[in-house]
Amino acid sequence: MRRLWAAFISVVSVVWGMGLPAAGQVALEEEVVGPAYSQGTIYTLSPRGMRLATVHMKGSRWVVSLDGVEGPPFDQILPAAEITRVEVSGDGMTRTPVHVWSGPVAFSPDGSRYAYAARIGEEAVVMLDGKEIWRAPFSETAQPKSMAFTPDGKHLYFTTQTLDRGVAVSQGGLGVEAEGHLIVDGQPGPPSSGKPTLFFSPDGAHWGYIGNDRQKNNEPFLVINGKPVDYAGERPQFTPDGRVVCIGRDGQSGEYLLLLSGKPILKAHRIDNVTISPSGDIAAVAVVGDKSMLYINGKAVPGTENAGGSPGSLGLHGSSVMFSPDGNRWALHCSDLPRSRAWVVVDGAKQREYNATAHLAFSPDSSKCIYVADMSGMKFVVVNGEEEEGNQQLAIPPIFAGGNHYAYVAGQYAAVKVYHDGKAQSPTSNVIGLTMSPDGTRIAYYGASTALQSALIVDGEAKGGAGGQGGGAILFSPDSKHIVAMAQSPNDRNASIYIDGDYVAPPQGAQYLRLAGFTPDSQHLIMESTEAAPNGGPLRSFYVDGERVLQLSGMAVTIPRQPGPADVVKAWEARDDGSIVFIGSDSSGTNYGPIKRFHVKPPAGEGVAGMVSRYKSATADAEAAKQAAAEKKAADEQAARDKAAADREAALKKAAEERQAALEARQKAMEERRAAQQKAQAERQAAREKAAAEKK
Repeated sequence: MRRLWAAFISVVSVVWGMGLPAAGQVALEEEVVGPAYSQGTIYTLSPRGMRLATVHMKGSRWVVSLDGVEGPPFDQILPAAEITRVEVSGDGMTRTPVHVWSGPVAFSPDGSRYAYAARIGEEAVVMLDGKEIWRAPFSETAQPKSMAFTPDGKHLYFTTQTLDRGVAVSQGGLGVEAEGHLIVDGQPGPPSSGKPTLFFSPDGAHWGYIGNDRQKNNEPFLVINGKPVDYAGERPQFTPDGRVVCIGRDGQSGEYLLLLSGKPILKAHRIDNVTISPSGDIAAVAVVGDKSMLYINGKAVPGTENAGGSPGSLGLHGSSVMFSPDGNRWALHCSDLPRSRAWVVVDGAKQREYNATAHLAFSPDSSKCIYVADMSGMKFVVVNGEEEEGNQQLAIPPIFAGGNHYAYVAGQYAAVKVYHDGKAQSPTSNVIGLTMSPDGTRIAYYGASTALQSALIVDGEAKGGAGGQGGGAILFSPDSKHIVAMAQSPNDRNASIYIDGDYVAPPQGAQYLRLAGFTPDSQHLIMESTEAAPNGGPLRSFYVDGERVLQLSGMAVTIPRQPGPADVVKAWEARDDGSIVFIGSDSSGTNYGPIKRFHVKPPAGEGVAGMVSRYKSATADAEAAKQAAAEKKAADEQAARDKAAADREAALKKAAEERQAALEARQKAMEERRAAQQKAQAERQAAREKAAAEKK
């Protein structure tokens, strides 16, 4: 079930310490790809393509759903899928399979195909892309295991045990391994005692395995691309054109044979390691007679006597012989153990002698051969035969980026320096998170000054504080133009995001913010954080260019991505078309919701560069608003003061007028009383005069 809707994300334009302003409109498409979690539910995310396989119950049976589409019901889904990697010993002689991941559903590397094993009644079945390809009787020991796809995704293989150990013992096979098959695309190969050992060509187009024939005293046999061949050997490898190189034994002399497609090209007392160049040349360090030399395509290379491991504190890292990426150059560790001397031969030319050599490598463009040499306790990085500055310790061996750019960390025991293309940067007590841009021209890291203090260093310049262990991941965009890191601005100690030389505040409400990655076009930055829902439940928020585009439930169960636990947390994938796909559960409080796949299309515009411009614009707008508010406040306060002064003046004037009027009223009243008194006096005088006149 699928629905499409446009989400117009509106984020309040807030500034430093509160969040980033909004970028614009984000198109969001969602679809349900898995049921909500219930007891026993297992999710598996494909390595690529963001396809989700879910094992869950339907009624009383179990089904596998792919992107929400259910398969047939079974009594049990078996934990048959497995991924292992092969670890090669330093001398190149031992290859050890190491378990990486196991689960119920296997995906091809590109995520386009899937497979799983199940039990129905007393039978085991294998389903490939929704169709049954294999069926056999089921038992606890005889069931599909180690299920995986070949690197090119074209073939599905798994192992199954066809003869239980107990049966082998009852048949007189005490000590004999249980017999099993490697089954490819549903077709079994020859039975083998013990688990067959697989190997693949570099491009994944060819595959083969070594088994042991129980009927022939565990004699080894070799199967190539599904067909048995008439030879066998140890440590098989494919050449780029699909031929097989392995090490066999001469039946008469017992000496070792270097075999190419079953034909010997070298006989030796010992063959230490074999390396195949990208162009198909076969190099082997071998002992013929009493000399250890390098042989290429079965022929001894003059001047390579004492080929092999390097003594001393550095030890030997990887094969003693190495080819350049273009296959045109080679380099070799050599050593004289009694004299404690070691040296490197590059393209047939012997270089200086040291006590030990290690970390031999070519640059990606094959132009530089680099290794580390130890002489009397001092470590030297040697580039094309030229020694760089010696140091007491090598903290981080050389790393490469771009065509021929390199960096490493070395120094004294109290302080180290980052060397970038041979130039040393300022010393620090520790270097954390050394990162080179994809083109190799830029470098960034956290340089620690104390146990509790460090600084973000970009292209040799300190940009801000970051704490004792740095601020987390440092990300360069694929085009090397953008750099993003978590650090504190030099202006304050607030949590901040460093972007291309500027600092911006993290999104509002984001907690435990993590820089996730860039889109392939370098335009958009993805970030992830943990937040709290209004009801108190956990949320996982995703941000694109500083704008929250999704809030998923923190209650959603972990969705592991093949091949292993290291990729569990990455529940998103950037596509070449500029869209970003996320997977998770809707933010539904404290309950589990269905698993959904979200397609987010960021708006066109400035992208990650716009985070800084928007933040600066918002900061300027906020500063302008603050200034305008201050000016308005000052004007309002002045107007209030002016009004108060005017009111006071009017009141004083009115009071004066009232006092004058009162005075005039009093004066008038006095005059009126005086006039009345004078009048009364005159009237009394007139009356007295009249009375006197009348008496006469």
